[in-house]
Amino acid sequence: MSVKWVDLNYPHDSGFQAALEGEGFRVRWSLDSKLARRLDIEGWSLATQDEGGNSVVLKVKDYPEDQTLLKKRDVIDAPA
Repeated sequence: MSVKWVDLNYPHDSGFQAALEGEGFRVRWSLDSKLARRLDIEGWSLATQDEGGNSVVLKVKDYPEDQTLLKKRDVIDAPA
Protein backbone atom coordinates (compact mmCIF):
# COMPACT_ATOMS: atom_id res chain seq x y z
CA MET A 1 0.00 0.00 0.00
CA SER A 2 1.33 3.43 -0.87
CA VAL A 3 0.37 7.01 -0.07
CA LYS A 4 -0.71 9.75 -2.46
CA TRP A 5 -0.44 13.27 -1.03
CA VAL A 6 -3.33 15.40 -2.28
CA ASP A 7 -5.27 18.54 -1.37
CA LEU A 8 -8.58 18.54 0.53
CA ASN A 9 -10.63 18.93 -2.67
CA TYR A 10 -8.92 16.13 -4.61
CA PRO A 11 -11.50 13.38 -3.80
CA HIS A 12 -14.33 15.61 -5.02
CA ASP A 13 -12.54 17.09 -8.02
CA SER A 14 -11.19 13.73 -9.23
CA GLY A 15 -14.61 12.02 -9.05
CA PHE A 16 -13.36 9.52 -6.46
CA GLN A 17 -15.77 10.81 -3.80
CA ALA A 18 -18.75 10.61 -6.18
CA ALA A 19 -17.79 7.04 -7.12
CA LEU A 20 -17.64 5.98 -3.47
CA GLU A 21 -20.91 7.74 -2.66
CA GLY A 22 -22.48 6.00 -5.66
CA GLU A 23 -21.46 2.69 -4.07
CA GLY A 24 -23.24 3.69 -0.84
CA PHE A 25 -20.31 5.06 1.18
CA ARG A 26 -19.88 8.21 3.23
CA VAL A 27 -16.47 9.85 2.83
CA ARG A 28 -14.57 12.01 5.31
CA TRP A 29 -11.10 13.16 6.25
CA SER A 30 -9.76 12.07 9.62
CA LEU A 31 -6.89 13.42 11.67
CA ASP A 32 -4.22 10.72 11.87
CA SER A 33 -4.30 10.86 15.67
CA LYS A 34 -7.90 9.57 15.50
CA LEU A 35 -7.33 6.82 12.91
CA ALA A 36 -7.14 3.91 15.37
CA ARG A 37 -10.47 4.87 16.96
CA ARG A 38 -12.18 5.45 13.61
CA LEU A 39 -10.89 2.20 12.07
CA ASP A 40 -11.08 -0.14 15.08
CA ILE A 41 -14.14 1.15 16.94
CA GLU A 42 -16.27 3.41 14.73
CA GLY A 43 -16.39 1.15 11.66
CA TRP A 44 -14.59 3.37 9.12
CA SER A 45 -12.10 1.95 6.61
CA LEU A 46 -9.39 3.45 4.47
CA ALA A 47 -10.67 4.86 1.20
CA THR A 48 -8.13 3.34 -1.19
CA GLN A 49 -7.69 3.81 -4.91
CA ASP A 50 -6.27 1.13 -7.18
CA GLU A 51 -3.35 2.37 -9.28
CA GLY A 52 -1.78 -0.33 -11.40
CA GLY A 53 -2.68 -3.09 -8.95
CA ASN A 54 -1.37 -1.12 -5.99
CA SER A 55 -3.69 0.18 -3.25
CA VAL A 56 -3.19 3.90 -2.66
CA VAL A 57 -4.29 5.78 0.47
CA LEU A 58 -5.09 9.48 0.05
CA LYS A 59 -3.55 11.81 2.62
CA VAL A 60 -3.38 15.57 3.16
CA LYS A 61 -0.43 17.39 4.69
CA ASP A 62 -2.08 19.60 7.26
CA TYR A 63 -1.12 21.54 10.33
CA PRO A 64 -0.85 20.47 13.13
CA GLU A 65 -1.18 16.90 11.78
CA ASP A 66 -1.87 15.01 8.58
CA GLN A 67 -5.26 13.66 7.59
CA THR A 68 -6.32 10.43 5.86
CA LEU A 69 -9.39 9.81 3.70
CA LEU A 70 -11.86 7.28 5.12
CA LYS A 71 -15.09 5.66 3.95
CA LYS A 72 -18.00 4.05 5.76
CA ARG A 73 -21.01 2.25 4.39
CA ASP A 74 -24.16 4.34 4.76
CA VAL A 75 -26.76 2.57 6.86
CA ILE A 76 -30.33 3.11 5.74
CA ASP A 77 -32.88 2.91 8.51
CA ALA A 78 -35.27 0.01 8.03
CA PRO A 79 -38.97 0.81 8.35
CA ALA A 80 -40.42 0.05 11.76
